[in-house]
Amino acid sequence: MSIKFYSILVMLLFITTTSINSRSITLLLDPAEKSTHQAVGNLTEHAITIQLCQNLKKVLEHHYPSFKIIITPPVPELSQPHKKASFANTLQPDLLLNFSCFYKAEGRPLLTIYHYGLQPATDSLTVSHNYLSFIPYQKAYLKAFGCTKKIAHETLNFFNAEYKKNFECNAVYACPLLPLKGIIIPALTFEMGLQNSNDWKLFIEPLVEFVKRNVQFITDSKR
Repeated sequence: MSIKFYSILVMLLFITTTSINSRSITLLLDPAEKSTHQAVGNLTEHAITIQLCQNLKKVLEHHYPSFKIIITPPVPELSQPHKKASFANTLQPDLLLNFSCFYKAEGRPLLTIYHYGLQPATDSLTVSHNYLSFIPYQKAYLKAFGCTKKIAHETLNFFNAEYKKNFECNAVYACPLLPLKGIIIPALTFEMGLQNSNDWKLFIEPLVEFVKRNVQFITDSKR
């Protein structure tokens, strides 16, 4: 672990610990790393994802000044997807939102919602509510699975009801996403298919409303 990465981690831990005492909500925004540099208009997919996170952070801080919004720092140690969950677990935010934008050749913008899951048919039946019990790394996600699944499906219904004219909200999928492996907090991945480089703006208002609708439920579920 480099000195730079360690310094950033210590600083964010201090900020987050302080904010929990004086603020109610901490959110971690994670722009996904891209293995390709496909262009959407005049920007790459990754550049648009960064732009989305930065602007969402700005709007959330404007509407909710008591919230602490952190964007995953662009350091080499976090370029490996399996380290993202470990970083988030260390910071212990109330919610992790992972974003990934990709080029969509035609049609309206598309949103697909993902959360971590290994066995969709039985995950909900094996959730442990005993926080003193040992949880294997591969099943760490079960700690927040019920909360995560609930907000994912309610968000799908909400977006389809209120923002159907803006974009198509495809579905919710539970699958073993590498960036979320080992996660112990509520965490969602929003994958957005965009045709134009400014289409990300269509998602800012819905995402702000998503946060507004869910933060109280998330914090209550942790008590």
